[in-house]
Amino acid sequence: MLSNPHDPESEIKISFNSEGETAEWHDVFRKEIAYGANKYFGVDLHTVCKGALAIPRAITEIVTELESQLSTDGIFRLSGSKTAIEMIKRTYDIGGVPDLKSEDVHTVTGTFKAFYRFVVPPLHFITQQ
Repeated sequence: MLSNPHDPESEIKISFNSEGETAEWHDVFRKEIAYGANKYFGVDLHTVCKGALAIPRAITEIVTELESQLSTDGIFRLSGSKTAIEMIKRTYDIGGVPDLKSEDVHTVTGTFKAFYRFVVPPLHFITQQ
């Protein structure tokens, strides 16, 4: 039984067909409640770079994966799978560890670019002459 956040007096009843289904949904709800606490994408950079780690875990893992593939043609120019990029972002945001080795290099670089594209406040690069 859950409380409705818009009306604390009401209740939401959820029933499941099996213990397995109950456990699966419990895991989903637990991750959704935690969603935001570990969020990497689209949040304030100071929040992401907290504690002793100045570089977010997601960026460290992505860069580590990309180091061996830097000679790939168009590595940052070609687009990766938008669906796969969203899945990787979501996995990081719920505190998971995506399998970057199973993704193509352009999807991994797309995830890297997405981090910096949506970081708050936006980063501005200045070319010095």
